[in-house]
Amino acid sequence: SMSALEFAKRLTLAEFAEFGRLRWYEFTEQKWSKKEKERTAPNVTRNSEHFNRIGMWIIHLVVSEKAAQARARIIRQAILVALHLYKLNNFQGVMEILAGLQATPVSRLRRTWQLVGWDMFKVKQTLHALFYSNFLFLRREVQAARPPCIPYLGMYLQDLTFLEDGNANFGEDPSTVNFWKFQRVHAVITEILSFQREAYHCSVEGGRESSATFALELLTLPTTDYDKAFQDSLKLESSAEVRDLKKFQYDPVEEAGEEGALEMLRALRSHPLLLHREESCSDLSRAGTGAEPALPSSTLVSGGEEEGREEGEESENEYLSEVVLCMRNHVTGIKVKTRKWMLKSYPDCFTGAEGVQWMIQNLNVEFRREAEHLGRRLLARDLLKAVVGDAREFKDSKHAYYVFADSDLGKL
Repeated sequence: SMSALEFAKRLTLAEFAEFGRLRWYEFTEQKWSKKEKERTAPNVTRNSEHFNRIGMWIIHLVVSEKAAQARARIIRQAILVALHLYKLNNFQGVMEILAGLQATPVSRLRRTWQLVGWDMFKVKQTLHALFYSNFLFLRREVQAARPPCIPYLGMYLQDLTFLEDGNANFGEDPSTVNFWKFQRVHAVITEILSFQREAYHCSVEGGRESSATFALELLTLPTTDYDKAFQDSLKLESSAEVRDLKKFQYDPVEEAGEEGALEMLRALRSHPLLLHREESCSDLSRAGTGAEPALPSSTLVSGGEEEGREEGEESENEYLSEVVLCMRNHVTGIKVKTRKWMLKSYPDCFTGAEGVQWMIQNLNVEFRREAEHLGRRLLARDLLKAVVGDAREFKDSKHAYYVFADSDLGKL
């Protein structure tokens, strides 16, 4: 088994390696759609085949499970992987996972989706907003992304198809070249290849050898025929059965408008799910192996070895920084407001009790004392500041006020 993050990193490394093999001439004259595409556009063809393989693999995994709870677990794992891929700027990977989850054999399984849960369904639908209105949000995300990045190749192939089919090479006068068309085609191809410049440097368990093995195993993922998958889906949950169940429906654009939906999409990059002790991706790990890493803790390092201690400290700091990032998420994070105590006002604060409750609800922290301990670790790293109460203690109290360290009060 491996964690969702580990799986997402390995998939990203493998996909960036394939993305780096693309050549400019493969994108001209729609070579990828011609009979000789394997010779004239071999790398684009392999990318497309890989995209379809991942989507059909997700479908296969879901409809192969007879138990609804097992299907729900696979879907939750897939959504969590997609969330990590999104944070890694692997838009190709996100779209692959969504293609499988949105396919009718999976999307029609209402009983299964009820077990997946409304919150996870909303995350999936928010990610699916990347498809909205000719990839409006996806285009804005790609433009705003800081490399490294793997763009969704299908978006660019669609653009090139439109340019080729909708514009002649020559004007009404055969001696007049349509330079505008060729300039646009050049601009699209240049944008695609620009993302090859900066590579990913993700560390994965097992190093390069493990990554290479994973990449090879992606080529032999078990898939299924679409029609067979649909029939299998009907056997799992018949039309009569799902008809009587409520269908989850959620459209972030309808809910919040275009700008609001884009904010919700971007807020997923610091969603608390990214820090969950989610079950390992054992059902998704038929494409590789590895151990599930535990969440960092103050006891990770023992034995006194300097190198191990430094790695433990780095892991601890990274995790705690991610916790604060999630706490500050304007959609799913903790709500701060101005509070008064002893005739004095404290802006942008939250109480210790609110902090504890947020950790329990969002970080899979089971006990309030465990949440207090996590709060003390945040204080010790100067990521939080106490403005009312003991500066070194994080207390589960409505009279203990805390702020983020870089807030105005936190800087005092």
